[in-house]
Amino acid sequence: MAFISKQFNPFYRFSLTAILCVSFGCFSVIFSSVNFYAHAGENYAFKVKVKNNTGKKIGVSLVQWQSKGSLKWKDCDIRLVLNAGQNKTLTCSTRANVKKWRRRIKMSGYCINDDGTTPNIRTVYFPLTKKWFSRSWAVNRKNTYTLAFKRDQFRCY
Repeated sequence: MAFISKQFNPFYRFSLTAILCVSFGCFSVIFSSVNFYAHAGENYAFKVKVKNNTGKKIGVSLVQWQSKGSLKWKDCDIRLVLNAGQNKTLTCSTRANVKKWRRRIKMSGYCINDDGTTPNIRTVYFPLTKKWFSRSWAVNRKNTYTLAFKRDQFRCY
């Protein structure tokens, strides 16, 4: 109330102060909710590049991702068949709410033999050497996680 002139009586000073506080409070609530929705929610899309280095035709039955600190796996809705040496880049259908975050990716697939039979489904976690990708992994690689499948991972012999 120090910034309100003393020429107003106490009731007017109180009323003016209350109006200013309510106005500033409403502005703060509106600004924070707009700012919250601009940064929260599911607004970061990333891609998954699947590389078939097995030497055989493979089928991808499931691609999921998990962010560090979460117990839930989110499905990317990626199901495809790749010939030997073929690559395919697809956008994950489930968007993330944070751009730079530590993630890991799980992919399940199977080899397709020459006679058309498919052995058991195998699951591979990425990254192979660590438990999590670094925070800026995808951002530094055109928003893409690359999953390269080798012969021994799917047991394509």
